[in-house]
Amino acid sequence: MSRSQISYDLMLNQFKIDFLAVEGGRCIIYCNGERIGDALSDNSRQEDHYRFHDVFHFTFMTFLDWSPCVRHLLKLKRKHDPIIDEVEDGARARSIEEGISAIIFEEALENDYFKNQAVSLDTIRLIRKAVRRLEVGVRSEEEWKNAIQKGYEAFNFLRENNGGRVCFDRIRQKLSYKKLERG
Repeated sequence: MSRSQISYDLMLNQFKIDFLAVEGGRCIIYCNGERIGDALSDNSRQEDHYRFHDVFHFTFMTFLDWSPCVRHLLKLKRKHDPIIDEVEDGARARSIEEGISAIIFEEALENDYFKNQAVSLDTIRLIRKAVRRLEVGVRSEEEWKNAIQKGYEAFNFLRENNGGRVCFDRIRQKLSYKKLERG
């Protein structure tokens, strides 16, 4: 499947991401069957499954219509507008998104990966402060809370199954996941 097919599928607002665990505690990601990015590890001294964290970026794309990391990864930066390309899809926005993922993750580690509680209001407010000058700055506390909760539902599925498939539906604002058959 070509990059243009991935782009087309994203325009349709439905796509599937496979998180395939491989040797050495790494994860390889496929978008609609095409490998994307490098193999990820936890980048940690202790196993914490951060190798599956890209699910958060795809969840942000689905529920907040925002992810400079996904746009970069799938080569979908909006180059038609130099300001949007630089500000909204550029390195600073990607760094902010990665920082958001890391901050939320640290809170999740302290709270059983948000299985029985939501991300704190203080964290949501910090996130909104960090993104206030970006296009996603218009999103409410409730929208952020929902996106994070949905992301952790998918993350917990991937963590508990050592990978899997997550189907994203931006139109219906839904995620579904299933185990991958190992061949």
